[in-house]
Amino acid sequence: MPNWCNNDIRIYGNEGTIRALKNVIKFSEGKLFKTLIGLPDNMSKSDYEEKWYDTNLNWFGTKWDVDIDVHCFDFGEDEISFFCETAWSPPIQFLENFCKMYKLNAYIFDSEGGVGFAGETKLIWEDDVFSVEDNEYEYNKGLYLL
Repeated sequence: MPNWCNNDIRIYGNEGTIRALKNVIKFSEGKLFKTLIGLPDNMSKSDYEEKWYDTNLNWFGTKWDVDIDVHCFDFGEDEISFFCETAWSPPIQFLENFCKMYKLNAYIFDSEGGVGFAGETKLIWEDDVFSVEDNEYEYNKGLYLL
């Protein structure tokens, strides 16, 4: 049984892109990460079934994808905010792949009390340059600071 990592995520940027993604999320069922970024280009469904664990860790940054639950989303004109729990670690790699795919920005605050960490990551497009700013803390210090 995993330790659950709490993730508060905000995705923001181009209004047209956010509007399109909002509709995809609202009218989709199933898994959020696969719905938004799919699987790596070179991976077939049968390959995924064999290598799901390593693929999820490398492509999403966490052991399992999360279910789409529209009740956890807050949709604005130029942003989407949501909360999700992931197994063991935050979905940083998902956000990095997602932001690169759609040229959007993201912010995540994560905390996992079982292992004892908290952090924040900012994924930013500026002048067509993508950057990732990551800060990790011991759990109590991270909750206090962030």
